[in-house]
Amino acid sequence: MIDVGHREQRLAGFGGATAYYQDWIAGHPYKAEIYDALFKGLKLDILRLQNIWRPAKGPDFARNDQDIVQGARKSLGHPIAILMSSWSPPGALKSTGNEKSGGTLASVNGAFVYDGFGQYWADSLAAYRRLGIVPTYVSIQNEPDWKADWETCLFKPTEQVEETGGKVFEKGVMYAGYDKALDATYRKLQALPPTDRPQRIGPEPTGIGDKKVLQYGDTTTAVGYQPVGMKPLIRLFRGSSTSMTTTQLLSALATYKYSPSESIANASGVEPSGDWG
Repeated sequence: MIDVGHREQRLAGFGGATAYYQDWIAGHPYKAEIYDALFKGLKLDILRLQNIWRPAKGPDFARNDQDIVQGARKSLGHPIAILMSSWSPPGALKSTGNEKSGGTLASVNGAFVYDGFGQYWADSLAAYRRLGIVPTYVSIQNEPDWKADWETCLFKPTEQVEETGGKVFEKGVMYAGYDKALDATYRKLQALPPTDRPQRIGPEPTGIGDKKVLQYGDTTTAVGYQPVGMKPLIRLFRGSSTSMTTTQLLSALATYKYSPSESIANASGVEPSGDWG
């Protein structure tokens, strides 16, 4: 939570990501020393994992991640908090049929496959759970506003046709909405046991400049919930406006509670009506 009334802030922790390097780390002959250096030495206590689950990979799809998580726990002496992000859903859920080089969600009979996207997340978490990996936080899409040669999936803040075009979004193409994908994921994850339901962080665009976080965060979902950070806040105390920088940082960093989209913020964050599970 962010309290602008104090110079110091409490952070959830410090961490690092292993995306694309899991095999290097888990296969290193001195991996135990690496784990101790990272977790016991540097005290990293948040581990960001890439969601690599695919139906065809079988039950051992994330053995390297499993090794790293176990190594972190041994070095720290307690479980490590896990943030899991998706770079792309399986190709069958993409408009291009390919996990790489952009594309948005596939559509069937003119409707994007949001339900399939939410089910992908639910199935992923169930598969990771069987390996002893239970994410503390999830981000449904890494950089929804970026197209690259590696795994990506493009979302607009809301479902819409790109009118101008550029190197990322193509002119005249209809793109899936981040808001509806988030809503579909929320609905699917409600079926998980409460202890397995991760908290969800706000959007992960390519940066917090150019109002990117605000663009992806200022949406209202069908079920009426908002993760902290998903609805940009314009006031931290009644009658006291915040700066644009504070608004963006609050939207980017707050992760813990969920509240109705019209909540008023207080000194400890947003007045929650109860979290999502």
